[in-house]
Amino acid sequence: MFGGRQGALKVWGLVVAALLLAGCGEDDPARAKEAVSWIRMHKHDGLANPIWKITGIKMEDARNIIVDVWVPNPRHVEMLRSQSLMRKSLIAKYACPAARAGIWTIVKDDIKIRVNLHDEGIHLGNAICTPPRA
Repeated sequence: MFGGRQGALKVWGLVVAALLLAGCGEDDPARAKEAVSWIRMHKHDGLANPIWKITGIKMEDARNIIVDVWVPNPRHVEMLRSQSLMRKSLIAKYACPAARAGIWTIVKDDIKIRVNLHDEGIHLGNAICTPPRA
């Protein structure tokens, strides 16, 4: 029916492959949701940049969180606009959670937090926040 022993091995190979693919489903978003909740609860606790204002926090997917940050100071905006992309990215890291923030125990190394700096809707720069190294 299946072409003997080789046919049976092929069928079993297909069954194993199907089971492996079924196990590769979507990532569990529970930790990312917990991280978004943590950011919402702690966004005014002094651990983030005290000058810039968080205007939006969203979970893009189970591995990516986006934090939108408004830069209200016109002098900061002008300074940011005059910088290279690399410098903008380094400056945007000041909007990342502090190394001692509890969020790092939630996101660990597998959930990325990206901060986007803006001025009244105009993009100024962005950075990927990196967890502290032990």
